[in-house]
Amino acid sequence: AWADMDMVFGDLLRFMAHAVTRPACCKVQLRADGQPQSANKVNVYQHKEACPCDPGAQVNVISPLYPNPWRKKVWGPFTAFRTGLGTELFRESPHWRSILATNKYAHFDEWWGPFHDLGWETMGDVVTRLAEANGTVILSKVKLPYAEAKSCRDTACMFCPCGAMRLRLRPGQLAVNERDVMLLHLAESKLAWLHSPSVAQLPAWSPPEPL
Repeated sequence: AWADMDMVFGDLLRFMAHAVTRPACCKVQLRADGQPQSANKVNVYQHKEACPCDPGAQVNVISPLYPNPWRKKVWGPFTAFRTGLGTELFRESPHWRSILATNKYAHFDEWWGPFHDLGWETMGDVVTRLAEANGTVILSKVKLPYAEAKSCRDTACMFCPCGAMRLRLRPGQLAVNERDVMLLHLAESKLAWLHSPSVAQLPAWSPPEPL
């Protein structure tokens, strides 16, 4: 998996165990421009019957941002992969060497950014292509609960969570605004949370017990 540094994690394994119960197999016929011939067939957010799977299909990518109306399949703050797929997935981008060589922030773990706008394949593009063009990537239809501490006037992403004001972290549970969630992304509000009384509710960190 990858993750941002401004994250508070709840019980990831509990939510991910639920996510793998409903795979989304989105391989479809594509047009010459690489877009699906019918977006409805791959838009799980709006069409529950989209992306049907054969028995035995196994989820190998989990992103709390997915499903969403834009069909974006990764999220920079957190996306997880099965190791058989994810450890070498970056090599699927024809631009990965150039992206590693640049001294600019490339947003390589995202579906947006200046390099994406220039036509370079970021991981968001890679995962979408592998899901819709050849079926290598299988996501989950489960809409996972997650939270972000940012304004709810983000017109660029009206379906994204927002408005996180309070958190409580206990063993096996992260509650944000009194709602059980998978994780919290502090996003644009890090400075405010640094001086917030909510921080006092975070327990002292200790190494997890070995599996």
